[in-house]
Amino acid sequence: RVSRCAARQSVQPCRCRRRSELRPCAEANWSCEQVCGRELSCRNHVCEETCHAGPCGECPRAGERSCPCGKTKSSMPCSEDVPTCGDTCSTLLPCGKHRCARRCHFGDCEQCRQMVTKDCRCGRQRKPVPCCQELLCENKCGGMRQCGRHPCKRKCCDGNCPPCDKVCGKTLQCRSHKCTMPCHSGSCYPCIQTEQVACRCGGTATRVPCGRKRVTRPPKCHLPCKIPTDCHHASREPHHCHMKECPRCRQICSLPLPGCTHRCPKSCHNHIREKETATASLAPWEQAARQPSATRPAPCAPCHVPVARSCFGEHETVPQPCSQQRDFSCGRTCGRHLPCGNHVCERL
Repeated sequence: RVSRCAARQSVQPCRCRRRSELRPCAEANWSCEQVCGRELSCRNHVCEETCHAGPCGECPRAGERSCPCGKTKSSMPCSEDVPTCGDTCSTLLPCGKHRCARRCHFGDCEQCRQMVTKDCRCGRQRKPVPCCQELLCENKCGGMRQCGRHPCKRKCCDGNCPPCDKVCGKTLQCRSHKCTMPCHSGSCYPCIQTEQVACRCGGTATRVPCGRKRVTRPPKCHLPCKIPTDCHHASREPHHCHMKECPRCRQICSLPLPGCTHRCPKSCHNHIREKETATASLAPWEQAARQPSATRPAPCAPCHVPVARSCFGEHETVPQPCSQQRDFSCGRTCGRHLPCGNHVCERL
């Protein structure tokens, strides 16, 4: 269970008390990670430890100190350096086989220059060289690199040929780009490029991996179709964007009918699809070839609006289709006055 004080914060000084920060009360002992820098008791040096509590302690250069090679010890003031002893250094060199032959000195030892007989890296040449120097011959490696396509040609190769530093350059599965990876064995990674697949109007699009555009269905688009009309109407019926043909126009035709004042009341018939026709096969094993369907404009049908038509004698009126109007006889006696004014017509 957390105590009440552990959950609170207060301003806490660091160990050297140079900085103060707002910290949890349970973390009162903290370090600012700065070098102490306070003057030591010798009055010649300062403390080089990081933030600490309590006194700094004695000067690290006080008391007995060794010469640079460590063979001789002497007591000297902390303000003076211990001189060299004049003896041979004898420190083990980085080669791990020989020791420094210089007299006691300050600083790092030099590289080992003792002559030793070495084999070159590929093992074809052997001669004496300084111990610190690697022996390399001029023979070029004839092996193949890991890619299996390019030779190594590295001078004095020990058999561990380095990875190929050339670009692969193989054509990727997308057939549009080449591999840009360092030369390698086996199959190349898939193409990292992408392609855009858009709807017919271009208002909706999506990105697909390169090479998948031909087998990817275009995204659904909810924007209005922008394809212009192919009939006599000013615009199409509203419908969404699509990839196939636009639906057939179902608006009223309204074109003037020939020979009368009426207009066509049927649905638009500018594009009537003809039925598919199959041709006869040449042999039993051959499939019948189907001719693609086509569209054609159909003429407006004759006007069927009923129009009142009277008989010759105007005895009765009968409705007739507008496109089939004709004079007719009702079968009665005409009865109209003749020009003489005394008799009437007796014809039927």
